[in-house]
Amino acid sequence: MLKNKSKLVVLLIAVLMLFSSVSFATSDNTVVTDTATEQVTNTTTEQATDATQTTEETTTPTEQEIYSGDLYVFDTDVTMDKLVDGNVFIVGTNVNITGRVNGSLFVIADNVTLAENSYIVQTLYVCANQLTLNGAANDLYAAASNIDMSYESFMIRDLRAITNNFNFNGGVGRDAFVTANNFNFVTETDKSGVVYGNLTYSANNELSLNEELVQGTVNYSALPLHEEEKSVQNIVLDKLFDFAKTLVYTVVIFLLAIWL
Repeated sequence: MLKNKSKLVVLLIAVLMLFSSVSFATSDNTVVTDTATEQVTNTTTEQATDATQTTEETTTPTEQEIYSGDLYVFDTDVTMDKLVDGNVFIVGTNVNITGRVNGSLFVIADNVTLAENSYIVQTLYVCANQLTLNGAANDLYAAASNIDMSYESFMIRDLRAITNNFNFNGGVGRDAFVTANNFNFVTETDKSGVVYGNLTYSANNELSLNEELVQGTVNYSALPLHEEEKSVQNIVLDKLFDFAKTLVYTVVIFLLAIWL
């Protein structure tokens, strides 16, 4: 049942990638100033501050390294090391993100790695077999077989993930929503994962988490039964149908643009 849900989420994100390609990042909602970033990190603990400071300490790229507009990459092995003032769309096998994206990042690949110094100003959308998180982003939407989130990784706002195995050792500034067969929440002293808002998760086993690890409320539920899962699938399908007309329109316009 988790596999069926993951397939639907993969399809949904693929639709979102096509749908989002008709819109472009603007300076109003894609560029985060150092002051805004500092205000966000001041509301969290030292872990959040360290993640953002790591990004701010990176050297300013030269004009040749700055890509203005939306970036599309289709290749087997991809290393995205640019500063992109727009959105980034990547389809590949092995994808390594080491740069900064002032918009959102959409990735479909076998292996995806967000390096320690990387920073996604808006939202990170990922469909992958293996997702390794060492960098920072504003929000995360992920569907993957395995997700490893290190202590250096931080999601400034929300995290939403559907996975088979989730090794969580990072930080979430607001709320986390997780569905996983195996949810490993690292609780090592002085180097544990932390959720500053609420944690809502479904897993095979319920975890014992104190207020230092999850500062909001913890909501646990066992993995859904067939009937409950069917209702979730129906919700996802409804969302897909909502995008259907727009998707067809986008494809037609894209093909016309290529023909012209």
